[in-house]
Amino acid sequence: AAQLLGEALAFPVRVDGGTAQTPWGALATALPDGAAQLVLRPSALKLGQEGVAVEVQSRRYLGGGYGVTVAMNGQIFDVRAADGPTLYGPLKLQADLMRASLFPA
Repeated sequence: AAQLLGEALAFPVRVDGGTAQTPWGALATALPDGAAQLVLRPSALKLGQEGVAVEVQSRRYLGGGYGVTVAMNGQIFDVRAADGPTLYGPLKLQADLMRASLFPA
């Protein structure tokens, strides 16, 4: 459903007792216990030195920033970065969970 509204990334999560366990921490939800999908727009993700460790697969200059392909927990996806110097060395991915949506799997 989220794909119909524009670019979004989906991550599998587990709901237990009103809490979804995401790679970035717990998120309260009214969904029933079981499998769910955490959906984030690319603008809710930020590469930096805090968050969940990611492995950079590739990077490319896009004119106004960089496109970076990363691997995290077995998923490969693209994120955007404003500047190049932060793209070297170990990187982590932050997520603004206040901008996240949860859907049943």
